Amino acid sequence: MGLMGRMFGAGKASNTMLDTQALMLAPAAFPILLANKSIKPEIEALADACEITQCPKGMSRLAVMTKAAQVLESIRSEGVPSVMDMMQDHLSHEQHAEATRLALVAVMLSPARDDYDFGVLSGAAGRLGFGDVQFDQMYETAKETILSVRGNRI
Repeated sequence: MGLMGRMFGAGKASNTMLDTQALMLAPAAFPILLANKSIKPEIEALADACEITQCPKGMSRLAVMTKAAQVLESIRSEGVPSVMDMMQDHLSHEQHAEATRLALVAVMLSPARDDYDFGVLSGAAGRLGFGDVQFDQMYETAKETILSVRGNRI
């Protein structure tokens, strides 16, 4: 089984259930753990991304940071495949797209972003049913979202 298969293959039965808001943050958490990044600046980038995109709706910065910590712990204990299974079982296709766009914005805002992060998100998007063209469109939408708020700073 290849790397993407091991990262995004079928998961084991989960002992933890994440709520919808937490599941919406999950794709942004995958690169943090898989690339062993410093957590604080990455969660801050995710909170910035939530503020810019207004996704998930109604979450304060503190709530995003708290949920992100919960998601990271769940991924550590359950694994990426199990969290991906939760996403597939409890989120709609539209929510999958919204969560992927949010993750792309978070990675673009990350001070430690690299191509690996985008590869992880591409693999997750593929597992959620999005092809390369759709992922590229989400990438462009994420970039446009940041540019519309921050001007030419990504």
